[in-house]
Amino acid sequence: LKQTLVLKSGGATGIWHMDVNPTNPNDVLASTSDGLRRTQDGGYSWPLVMTGTNRWERENNHVARHPHDPTRIYAGTVMGLNLSTDGGDTWAKVDDLWVVSSFIRWISFDKKRPEVMLVGTTSGLMRSDDWGKSFRRIFRSPWPALKHVRQVEVDPYHDNRIWMATRDGILVSDD
Repeated sequence: LKQTLVLKSGGATGIWHMDVNPTNPNDVLASTSDGLRRTQDGGYSWPLVMTGTNRWERENNHVARHPHDPTRIYAGTVMGLNLSTDGGDTWAKVDDLWVVSSFIRWISFDKKRPEVMLVGTTSGLMRSDDWGKSFRRIFRSPWPALKHVRQVEVDPYHDNRIWMATRDGILVSDD
């Protein structure tokens, strides 16, 4: 292994998540503490492709390509969700009440139902049934550690089962 993401004359860059283009392994997106970085040359260069308007929009926690449409890419920041519909060339903020200023920790998709996506935040779990155009909250807890969703996955063997990792343990829903 070689270290390819190096910022010369700067502080360390925290890498939180990565996404590899399923049709081009040289195209990789990296969620970092200073924005969303992208290499299209196999890791030789990593320019910023999304920085946000302030430090909260700049800190990128998670990036995920839609499994049914790899040109749809979602990026979660400390202050909201962003969407690219052209493979990562341009980005727009998702303007929905539940995610517009949420601390996004995780983005997941239902592989059997392409229109369904789940977004884990520090205030609970949000669900979209229309490709991320609108969301609704499907989980919230009065306990701060339990409502802090770190990861969420749709069970590929049980259509209605969702697994959710929080700061206070693992939860499962069968409905």
